[in-house]
Order: sequence, then structure tokens, then C-alpha cells
Amino acid sequence: AAGAACVSVLRSRGTDFCVFEKARGAGGRLATRRVSGILSDQDLSYDHGAPSFEWPHSLANELSAVLPQQTVQPVNKTLFVSTPHMPQLVKDLLGTGQVKTQCEIDSVERTDGQWYLVEKQSSPTTPANRHGPFDALVITAPAPQAKKILRHVSCSWKSELDRIEYHPCWALMLS
Repeated sequence: AAGAACVSVLRSRGTDFCVFEKARGAGGRLATRRVSGILSDQDLSYDHGAPSFEWPHSLANELSAVLPQQTVQPVNKTLFVSTPHMPQLVKDLLGTGQVKTQCEIDSVERTDGQWYLVEKQSSPTTPANRHGPFDALVITAPAPQAKKILRHVSCSWKSELDRIEYHPCWALMLS
């Protein structure tokens, strides 16, 4: 969701972008799992990961400006859910922008003021794909993954990634 929100802002400012996503689809913690074959007449689907997201009431106008009204429903003044499923929020924020799925970035490099993304090698004998050049880079992966991706980059703030704390959110899927 953080990457999709960033894309929404970049698009509103006329900036070109490309999203690299290691999974089959964008959404990260806002995911829906579909299960076939349990009931013969329909598939089951479960929203799991983050069951909702917080958005300050004072910024409600900004939320409605970037998303169709049917995408987000309030639970209370600051808590929202995405409908019909949690990934819809990310899909609407990304719009029709360029998204490369199933593309795991192993590391990034900075050469002559440009960024290059190095894809994880599929096998030791296959050379890694390199994407770029890009003028700017935004990483919205969780801190441990971001730290690994940035391991070859020297920057003063990288140690701040170690200070980020996570709080688990459990999702129980029942039928």
C-alpha cells in the first residue's frame, strides 16, 4: 500500500514510474487468498494480512480525492477497509501504471547519478537482469528486505532501518 500511495502522488505530479513487485500481484500486506475446490458451487476468498488501514480523519478529503468512493469504507473515524477485497485499494492507487510482477530485486546500484536495480538470479549460471537507469528510487519493502536491497549503497541513514519495530497482526481464515 505504501508503494501504491507513492505511485498515486507521483502520477498526480506527472512523474513516470515503474513498480517492481516480487509477488504475482501488487498488494503486499493487503492480500486476498482464493481457495478453489472446497465448495463445489463457489470459490472461497479470504482477506488476510492487514484487515484494515488507518487514515487520519483530518485527511479524509485527500483519501476521497485519490480513490473511488466505493473502494474504501470507514469502520470508524480513522480506520478503513478496502472493498470488495483488500487488494482493491492498491489496484486503484496504481491505476494503469507500469508494474513488473514476479520480479524480485536483489540489490540496487548507483552509477553516474543513476539508479540500477539488479534482479535476483534465477540460477547461479544465469546472469542477473539489470533494470534502469532511473533518476530516483523509492523502496517500500519492509525494513529487513530494504536493508538487504541497499547493502551495496553507502548512505548515512541506512542504519535507521535497524530501529524500525514491527507489530504482528494475526488473521484467522474460517469457513
